[in-house]
Amino acid sequence: MTEVPSDQPVSQRRKRRDAIENRERILHVARQLFAAQGVEATSMNEIAQVAQVGPGTLYRCFAHKGALGEALLTEAITAFWKQVDVTLFPDA
Repeated sequence: MTEVPSDQPVSQRRKRRDAIENRERILHVARQLFAAQGVEATSMNEIAQVAQVGPGTLYRCFAHKGALGEALLTEAITAFWKQVDVTLFPDA
């Protein structure tokens, strides 16, 4: 995660934090909607509405559902490998 240097105005640091929070909220909502109704039946517009972000914010984070799905898969794979590491190498 890239942090804004402390010499940047506070408003820019807040924007960055907001962007991170928006991205996490979008991923959370997409995960829930995809599980409940499937990827095909879930529109990007619905994800934006439920996540309470504008369509521009959604598309700035994820250009299309494929990119959103890829981010969800990457998260799941990362969590899986962390669990494998803890299980196989508990003292590491």
